[in-house]
Amino acid sequence: MERWVSISEAEKILGLSRRTIWRKIESGDLESKNQGGKRFVLIRDDEGGESETELRPSEEGRKTKTKGFIENEVKLPTLTLIELLFDLKNRIRERTRVAHVVAEISSSFPNDGEKDQDRAYQWIGVLSLLEGTFQKIQRSEVNKNELQDLFGKFLEARAEAESLEGEKIRELETFSYEMKDSSDPELVQAIKEEKKDMDRDLDLFDQCINTIKKLIVTTQGGDE
Repeated sequence: MERWVSISEAEKILGLSRRTIWRKIESGDLESKNQGGKRFVLIRDDEGGESETELRPSEEGRKTKTKGFIENEVKLPTLTLIELLFDLKNRIRERTRVAHVVAEISSSFPNDGEKDQDRAYQWIGVLSLLEGTFQKIQRSEVNKNELQDLFGKFLEARAEAESLEGEKIRELETFSYEMKDSSDPELVQAIKEEKKDMDRDLDLFDQCINTIKKLIVTTQGGDE
């Protein structure tokens, strides 16, 4: 029997950490799909309990009392957000680095140089938001009043990242068309990888946004 489950459900069924599940998705060991802005993985009955004896990070965190985000107690959404932000900021940091390299190379060309420089600055803005949020969440410095503002900023950052990454993909496709070399294996693979990276980045943004929403509900004591 096969069924599609969320990443969180897959963690429980497979007994694996979220990061391990993502590695399996990216390596092709687990089949996945994006539906309604949320990632699902295909689970078969023979796939459960792969490492049930191992304590997952989220479970270990729940058993550990720390300087808490809410009433001095570690909450699962907070732990989830920290993990998501860690992965996302590292991915965006690499995109920012590449954008700077491109901007430096094209700096001698007035039109392209200015455009690429703008892109680099945009990536810096997105990265700054992610790194700043990561540090604040780790230090338990985000209160319930700031969460609403953070929710809006992440929506804007997601839209900006989608625009920047989508523009890069369109440029690669245009280059392929103009060079009449759309069948070139390396170029085809480059476009494919870029689209895969974009889906992964946006999926992480969506998960961060949904987790922030859960934290808003938690701090307000309401229902989702």
